[in-house]
Amino acid sequence: MLRFALLFSSFMVIFGSQAQRSYEFKSAVPPEGELVKTVDPTLFGVYKNAETGTEFVLNAEGISMVTIINSYITREQVRETSKYQVRNGYLFGVKENDSIPCIEEGDKYFFGIRHKINLNDAEHKALIKKISAQSYMLNFIETKGYSPSLITFKGNAMQIQHFTYPGEAEKLFRVINKQEKSKETSYDLILLSPNQKEWNKLDKNQIFDSDIIFQKL
Repeated sequence: MLRFALLFSSFMVIFGSQAQRSYEFKSAVPPEGELVKTVDPTLFGVYKNAETGTEFVLNAEGISMVTIINSYITREQVRETSKYQVRNGYLFGVKENDSIPCIEEGDKYFFGIRHKINLNDAEHKALIKKISAQSYMLNFIETKGYSPSLITFKGNAMQIQHFTYPGEAEKLFRVINKQEKSKETSYDLILLSPNQKEWNKLDKNQIFDSDIIFQKL
């Protein structure tokens, strides 16, 4: 399943009297949204969250996410092997044929490695549905269905809101007639199959979390 520290597909387990419950959509939503490979070319660019440093790259290939994986290497490791060298605040040997900035603290050198994945490629299989010229739904593959994230563009900012639901989820999703229960190891998975009319009835303020802001670079 696609799990990301920021994106962060919100997977909330609801505690019922007999079992835990989780909800996913059986198919990508919205039901009648246009399935597209990427966003409109006028929106192409790199968008960065100032707090986490996470970036989204939007181009003709689709939507990619770049995260920073923080790690460190000890002074002892640098001394004991010729693979690693530290010169003028840069660490050699971690990234092939290149160096990366590092910070020395105590007996450790801390550094960050950029990790990029294309969210909607053949491996990760997220689906993009167009809602309007300024809004899209990025549907992440989950256990047996999808977890949608709403992407909205306003000026030079991109806002992302992830799927969530309150404790009264059963009542919230009552407007959806077609629901399938799947018994997983430690919880019940409910696969939701709304039609467009039922989707429109869902309270979007309850099924999407607060927005995360990414500014265009």
